Amino acid sequence: MRETNLGFDREKVVEIASALPANEVNSSFEIFKNEISGSPFVSTVGGAANDFGVSWTRVGFNPPGGEFKSFFQNVIDYDYLKTIDVEFIAGRDFSSEFPSDVSESIIVNEAFLEYFGWDDYIGKQIPGPNFPSHKIIGVVKNFNFSSLHSEIMPLALTLNDPQPIMSGINDIVGSYFPLVLRFATIRLNEGNTLEMTNYLQEKWSAVTKNSPFNLTFLDDTINTQYVSEQRWGKIINYTSSFAILIACLGLFGIASLVVEKRMKALGIRKVLGASVPGLLSLVSKNIL
Repeated sequence: MRETNLGFDREKVVEIASALPANEVNSSFEIFKNEISGSPFVSTVGGAANDFGVSWTRVGFNPPGGEFKSFFQNVIDYDYLKTIDVEFIAGRDFSSEFPSDVSESIIVNEAFLEYFGWDDYIGKQIPGPNFPSHKIIGVVKNFNFSSLHSEIMPLALTLNDPQPIMSGINDIVGSYFPLVLRFATIRLNEGNTLEMTNYLQEKWSAVTKNSPFNLTFLDDTINTQYVSEQRWGKIINYTSSFAILIACLGLFGIASLVVEKRMKALGIRKVLGASVPGLLSLVSKNIL
């Protein structure tokens, strides 16, 4: 689980969770992003409403004449997918060159197309009666935005205005509300990690007026999803080691008894010219 390819690059990525009021989060994120984007410490910066390690927002709706549909959703900024290095299999990423992306465009994963029975995304819209006009502009390869305990579910991504989805849903479950860019996601360049984190803390404090600096490494965040497995792994290691130790003690006892029982025979063989390696082989063969 810890070594599986999750569909994105989690190395050298940190997340900073904002504790600011919801009406200040997006503007503070943009200022912070602009402050650090030119730094030699920073490769790329993205923002998202949900982070890894917790359940992402799940929304649902009732399509005309059909059964209830649900999928996961996240609000991101233009550079989020680039920052975590998610692969596109069709279409394009969000871009500031297309103003309509903010209010009309969504990006989905492969599981989303499969869930709705679509072969491709061209001309497709979420089939609910209350969704405003929108368009799917890209499809990303499935990636594990939740833990490996569950299968990859349908996912839709919007820019920091979630209206292309929110207007049409009638059920929502999530960890964070409202959906604002609460998590700054930063890919670091190679270098001194302590120096980098001190730099980020300094810039964060300046922008957010000394708001708490809640930084975590993405790799550590993901690994916390498997604490139970790690605990069981340690238990199995300890019990296996103890079992092997007991087995070795038993074998040592058997070997001692065999040598004691055959001491005279071994002495005679030695007198008749048997070598020490030959005697050891004779005694140890069956034990081994």
